[in-house]
Amino acid sequence: MTYVCADGDGDGDGECAVDADCDDGVFCNGAEVCGLAGCGAGQLELSDGIDCALDECDEVMDGVFHSLDHSRCDDGVFCNGTEVCDWDLRGCTQGPAADLDDDISCTVDTCDVDTDQVVHTPNHGWCDDLEDCTTDYCDAVDGCYSVDDMCQ
Repeated sequence: MTYVCADGDGDGDGECAVDADCDDGVFCNGAEVCGLAGCGAGQLELSDGIDCALDECDEVMDGVFHSLDHSRCDDGVFCNGTEVCDWDLRGCTQGPAADLDDDISCTVDTCDVDTDQVVHTPNHGWCDDLEDCTTDYCDAVDGCYSVDDMCQ
């Protein structure tokens, strides 16, 4: 049985018998089909169902390819960490929070949401060595140190 179509089989008679007769040679618009009304347009599903993935068709490779686009997950908040696109979770997930710890025991480590910066504020009280003859300080880079100047 043959169906009337827009000459999908290329022989000039305007009929098709099988889907291959309707093939326009373009992969990325899907496989055309031969039906009762003739050749029908093809459809190609690009989406892998993951909102943060880029779904692309490559006509040269005759394939659909998916790649993660982490920027689609960014919530714009620095202090809660970098969000990432995850294949296994099928979407965006929260990455590790901003690393606040500067490994200096006398600093208060916080994240400033207004400036998108990690801040290390010295707390001199955490450096008290309980010696009456010293003044104790916290340096945000070097940590605690004492100045022996009170009992001379």
